[in-house]
Amino acid sequence: MSNSWILIETFGDEEPSVIGVGSSPKSFVSPRNVLRSSASRNEAVAAVAEALSTGAVVDRLSKDRFRRVLAEPLRTFAGRTHGAWVWLGQRDESPPPRDAAGAWQFNLTKSTASGSNDLLDLYRVPQDERETQRALAGAFTRLVTNRDESEAMAKIVQSAPGTTHQAVWTVRRDDGELRAAHFSCRMIAEDG
Repeated sequence: MSNSWILIETFGDEEPSVIGVGSSPKSFVSPRNVLRSSASRNEAVAAVAEALSTGAVVDRLSKDRFRRVLAEPLRTFAGRTHGAWVWLGQRDESPPPRDAAGAWQFNLTKSTASGSNDLLDLYRVPQDERETQRALAGAFTRLVTNRDESEAMAKIVQSAPGTTHQAVWTVRRDDGELRAAHFSCRMIAEDG
């Protein structure tokens, strides 16, 4: 597991949690449950915090100078960082390829959604057809939901801060291919 990319979400003011290790979804688990070494955990959390504050990729050596630490932020077009892919490896090691992931920000008050280039890459949206913001309903046009659709929609309508939802839904990409996609969501309240 130490050589896999770890997807850490940073939705809202909650403590960051792990929603993926390699291609395996995780259910908002503490980094402590994934990174047993406190030194590795501290390096990962610090790299995520740095990526969050700067919005830039972090690529540096660990404090002990023996390991390489990478954090690649997931940002929406609206500028929000919703998480980061993190990888810890040996100093001279190259990271393995990571799975595709993207970010959505839904504004229930304005009924708008803002995605990310990573997400639109996953959907195979041509460059000349990418929108930085769309109507909320437009965010779901590529999803083929499963039996939890009514549960997910009820959570969105009720939108109680702190509510989470995770599922694996099918995505119909713009090239017509169907792909399974892990979906993680947390409701948050914002001022303004």
